[in-house]
Order: sequence, then structure tokens, then C-alpha cells
Amino acid sequence: ETEISLSDEGLYSFEMPDGDIEINVELTNDIAVGDFIISADEPLSDGTDYSYSGGCLTIMTDREVSVKNADFETPTSDHIYIPSSAAAHIVLCGVNIMTSDYDTPAISIAGNSTNTVQISLLDGTRNLLYAAQDSAIRKSGSAGRLVIDGGGCLDARCDVDTCPVIGCRGVVSAPANACGIEINGGHIYIGTMTERDESGLAY
Repeated sequence: ETEISLSDEGLYSFEMPDGDIEINVELTNDIAVGDFIISADEPLSDGTDYSYSGGCLTIMTDREVSVKNADFETPTSDHIYIPSSAAAHIVLCGVNIMTSDYDTPAISIAGNSTNTVQISLLDGTRNLLYAAQDSAIRKSGSAGRLVIDGGGCLDARCDVDTCPVIGCRGVVSAPANACGIEINGGHIYIGTMTERDESGLAY
């Protein structure tokens, strides 16, 4: 009879009856999606909790979802979108997004959303959101709320004078809180993309 044991580190061990073979299997809820790794407390379902197409990761669930780059040192043009149906809670755990296309923020929220979307910066992580031709984080509309919190670092940049780095589409000079955006935590830098170094990482 095969014996199965679970270690304190979350490794399942399968030992064959003759004792000659032992296989360790680590169970994880991490899912590779494009250039991202996403996870939650329970496994996420493609088409229900999230979807991915054409470089866009759509978060469709109200559950807390952690997102990080598979390779933080290499910027990705993949970006994140939250539809109006989701009161999403996204935890940034080390993302490095750099978009160059028009109308492509690093993170965007649907214009007709009336939900509260929460973006948390995981303690001890660095998160880079660069958008060459749009906002780094765009909340497309005055309804609903965007809350940014946590203890991690966020470096948000764009190079378009008509777009706020973090803000509502079409609203450049108004303070973020006028658009339903609340910044309640995190170490946040806002600037232009011309200040980045050759690797795509911020100074």
C-alpha cells in the first residue's frame, strides 16, 4: 500500500511499498497567465475568475488575487483590466509592466464600473507600472472607487501630458480623490518614463 504524508513545508511525499522510490510533490495555487503568475487562497478558474487574451489579463472575481511577473527583471507589455462587474482586490507582489500602445494603461478599470476596486502593494515588494501613451493606472469614470493601500513600493509613470499618471480618463488637473481614488498606503513614486534606466527598472 502506498503511503502519503504531508510535510510542514506543504510537500506531499509518496513512498512506494518497496521503499525504493519517494516522490515529493508541492501543491500550489499559482497559475501562469501570459507573463504573470496569479494566485488566490483557493484555485482560480479560467473564464470565471480571470481571463487572458491578446496580452490583457482580466480579473473577473471579487476574491483577493495576487499578481506578479514570472520574471520581474524583464518588463512585460501584458496589462491588467478590471471589468465593471468585478469589485476586484488585486495584490501586486512584484509586477513590472511597460506598455507602449495608445489607449493601453498598465492597469485599467472599466468606465461604467460602480464598484470599489482595491489595489494592495504587498509589503517588501517593488512594483513598476509604466505606460508610454496612457495612464499607469486609469479609472475610466467618476463612479465607483479605487483604493490603493499596503506597505509595498509602487513606481508609476507615463509620458502623456493629457493623462494623469494615476487618475480618471480625461481628468488631468483634478486631484485623485475628486475621481473616487483613495491612496491609503504604500510607498509611491510618480514620474515620467524618461527617468527609467536601460533595464526598464526605475532609479
